[in-house]
Amino acid sequence: MLKKKKESHVAFLLDQTGSMESCKGDTIGGFNNFLKEQKEKKGDSLKFSLTLFNSAKVEKRYVGVDIKKVKKLDDKNYIPLYLTPLWDAVGNTIQEFPRDKDMFFIILTDGYENFSKEFKANAVKRLITDKEKNFGWKFLYLGADLGSFHDAQSVGIGLHFKVDKSNMRQTYACVSQSVSGYRDTGDIKYGDKK
Repeated sequence: MLKKKKESHVAFLLDQTGSMESCKGDTIGGFNNFLKEQKEKKGDSLKFSLTLFNSAKVEKRYVGVDIKKVKKLDDKNYIPLYLTPLWDAVGNTIQEFPRDKDMFFIILTDGYENFSKEFKANAVKRLITDKEKNFGWKFLYLGADLGSFHDAQSVGIGLHFKVDKSNMRQTYACVSQSVSGYRDTGDIKYGDKK
């Protein structure tokens, strides 16, 4: 049995592009349920980072804050628009934490990379490989279409799963279980898979 962690850090990248409009309500509700569960979890403290992204901006809304300070999403602060600069969001968020160790990095997107200007897949892959090898980071990629699986593979993320846009609340329930497991043991599990 692994020793319980005293502090965990989760970075969550959430797609806020136009194609997420069709699952906006479930995304907001699912995220808020996830947030509630993680705030109520006993044991370790949780530092939380949230990046929302679309082609207008990569917004680092929270960076390494106590999860108890993170506010819920709603119709006013989660507005899906524009295209998907996935590599820019991933690259910029990773660079926010140059020395942090043992982080759980979650990417949730319904589309595929189509608008990055700063980062290419090979640069993101190098960043991910460095963080996994030298800093003990773990990555989970949740995508809604086949193109997004190609994106996950192209940057070397081995743990990737298909999400059902019509059931985003279930996706967030699985994410919450994954984060709880990570906080307890340091291991990553999504659904019934490691």
